[in-house]
Amino acid sequence: MKISEFFLKLVRKIFFIQNNLREENNPKKLSALNYSKHPMTKNKIVAGASINFSLELEKNKNTIKEEIKRLAKRYIENPSALLDIAAEKGAKTYFVKKADIRLGIIKEQEGFILPKKGIEGFYLNLIGPKKISNKSKAMFIFEDKDPDIYTILYNFYKWYSYEKGLPGFTGEYADKIKNLDELEKMNFDNLTYDEIIGLKQAIERDKDALDFATTVVQELKGAKNAYEVLKNNDNGASI
Repeated sequence: MKISEFFLKLVRKIFFIQNNLREENNPKKLSALNYSKHPMTKNKIVAGASINFSLELEKNKNTIKEEIKRLAKRYIENPSALLDIAAEKGAKTYFVKKADIRLGIIKEQEGFILPKKGIEGFYLNLIGPKKISNKSKAMFIFEDKDPDIYTILYNFYKWYSYEKGLPGFTGEYADKIKNLDELEKMNFDNLTYDEIIGLKQAIERDKDALDFATTVVQELKGAKNAYEVLKNNDNGASI
């Protein structure tokens, strides 16, 4: 599946899930517990069963967006350099023939892939770094050796957020949201409160990446067009 097609389906699925994750449908799960498993969140059950996300989380999200935007502008002519930055931190990029089909075996998608263990980790190591180990590192896998800037920004944003420790990249739901068929089969009424939080955080991180890539690509296109006009204008001005 092309990444643009997946984006459209994912957006529709996000709205579907959010409508189904209403806490009034899960009264048995809303016990008097504190949820603060991740260092960047301070979520607590309060009056009305609402969840307060910390200002620290929002601050970190905004910082991450600004940092990536600066990098994207710096490498506007060579967006693949962003993948080189990730490689320096250990998340290397691998180009795999028929990537969608081969990744589909373990219900994965092209792009940023979280570390895996067991059979999945073993399999990823075989098709990516081509080594024998049942523990794989975070990595990027693409079929196209020259992915477009939209694809790069979407996946780089997810890696950068993961690297900075934002919630939503641990547990099974960080992977489940990549598989629309899996989501459609889920019985949301049977989810525990912790599972609801994990799923929502995973969806939020994916939606953040989608929104960021869309916005920044539009901005970069405008900046690049302006640059080309100035560089090639008729009055002989040069840059």
